Amino acid sequence: MIIDSKEEVFALDIGTRSVVGIIIRKETEREYCLVDYEIIEHENRAMYDGQIHNIDQVIKVVSQIKYNLEERNGKTFNRAAVAAAGRSLYTIRATAEHSVSPFYEIIESDVKLLEWDAVRNALQQINNKGKNIDKRWDYYCIGYSVVNYKIDDQKIGSLIKQKGNKIGVDLLATFLPRIVVDSLLTVVYKSGLELHSITLEPIAASHVVVPPNMRQLNVALVDIGAGTSDIAITKAGSITAYGMVPIAGDEITDKLCEQFLLDYNTGEEVKRKLNKDEIITFFDILGNKFVLQKEKIIEEIDETIETLAKKISEKIIEINSTAPNAVICIGGGSLTPNLTEKIAYYLGIPKDRVRIRGSDIIASVSNICEDIVGPFGVTPIGIAVNSLESRGLNIINVSVNDIEVQLFEFEDPAVVDALIQCGISPIDIYGAPGMALTFEINGQIKVAKGTLGETCKIKVNGEEAKLSTVLHNNDKISFIPGVKGQDAKAYIRDFISENSFKTIFVNDDKIEVFPDVYMNGERANPDILIEDGSKIIIKEKDMILIDVLNYITFDDKKVSSKLITKINGEEANFTSPVKDGDRVLIYYEDTPF
Repeated sequence: MIIDSKEEVFALDIGTRSVVGIIIRKETEREYCLVDYEIIEHENRAMYDGQIHNIDQVIKVVSQIKYNLEERNGKTFNRAAVAAAGRSLYTIRATAEHSVSPFYEIIESDVKLLEWDAVRNALQQINNKGKNIDKRWDYYCIGYSVVNYKIDDQKIGSLIKQKGNKIGVDLLATFLPRIVVDSLLTVVYKSGLELHSITLEPIAASHVVVPPNMRQLNVALVDIGAGTSDIAITKAGSITAYGMVPIAGDEITDKLCEQFLLDYNTGEEVKRKLNKDEIITFFDILGNKFVLQKEKIIEEIDETIETLAKKISEKIIEINSTAPNAVICIGGGSLTPNLTEKIAYYLGIPKDRVRIRGSDIIASVSNICEDIVGPFGVTPIGIAVNSLESRGLNIINVSVNDIEVQLFEFEDPAVVDALIQCGISPIDIYGAPGMALTFEINGQIKVAKGTLGETCKIKVNGEEAKLSTVLHNNDKISFIPGVKGQDAKAYIRDFISENSFKTIFVNDDKIEVFPDVYMNGERANPDILIEDGSKIIIKEKDMILIDVLNYITFDDKKVSSKLITKINGEEANFTSPVKDGDRVLIYYEDTPF
């Protein structure tokens, strides 16, 4: 299908060593054309390990790229597609457990509360120990996936409508540090641009190098740049894991500088010549001239290359659990001599299963020029194509009680996502249920339920809203926390059944005898509140005949009369036991003197 109005995108790949600006035009549904590009290296080391350290210097480079491309193409670019380095990703596995009442069916809000607690537990793992996470998070959660649910420690497919005493979840949550995103966005905005879309470098690269029809294979894509080596694993049709090794091409440059006493720029130049020149000439910082065979130079840096290959291989096995079927290397650092062979060795796979691939294999993009045809050009092209195919993540700005919050449009962002990102506890969102009472009565477990909490009150732009209300850019959220439910209260008297009473008949009058009550081994008043965890004994009252006098009005002043005491028609004395249903007679019989 031909696109009537051909769409173009301006994409930026802001790397540790250089910045690439690229214009890609969509020609047909699946075909693209590289319109123009500009590459400018940082004058000084403005970035380390993929993180922007000198924002002003990077803004200067991006602004120059934007100006050059606008001048050559006679148009103004207002928006840019960008990517965050894969090194910034944190994929954390975490769990959470909640106690629940066995009398209630589990509902969706119970499950969401459980999942969000697990996400918060994941965040706690990457925050400093003891750091308070009940505030605006230092990380963006860009998504999570459930590994499994549990009920009473048994794995289960779904918790909805189940009953039990305890529920649990095991999930994988993915985070991006706020500082990484904020510095990237600052560069974009300060360069006179708005954000078109943002993606992750390994996602962008894998999309064009490992298309969906190849993702059934277990492949590791390794983007070896200047500061970091970013890894993405594909398996069973999707990208299943990300990883990062904080060493890459700069380590090779640093080793050259150390070994031959070179400044950084000369070290970079020598490193690049290793791929094209047999004899390399250079001067050290003291003016000494070197004319060396490239093999001699490679020998001096072999140990560092070995370390890089080993670290990359170890990370691949760590996040993939085993060696993959193949490894695709991209990025300028992948051109390091002997690197692919060493990766194959440490992974234990054939050498021809680890290959460097460049932008020339991207069949869907035409007009790829010589300067950008190698592995160096894959990521910027991937960023642009991702954006044109609407696969990038957009960011929207909203506010929660006047606190600004940025959300990734990973899916349709909802109110609850803004509340969680703002650091609001799930308990404050749903309102914690009142605490239940658990206790024993005559050896049987009893539970008195607290009341359910009251859910928070929400408005979006002044209108009543739900937690599931989809948000749009610049929406304003008003949030009133939920109210905790009332804790359970119970009195011993509430659990005394009729069967616990002893019924006796005294002089034909029916009398109900209250049972004996003990709480935690001590006699207790039945009208007191039950304490959580208490052990209560309620038993039929043990009585002897004299106890009956406490339940009747009896004239004991007839000393001249004979006292008659009988139980069930038989003569009895004051120590005779009185049982349930007994008929007791107590009276005076006149006795003549």
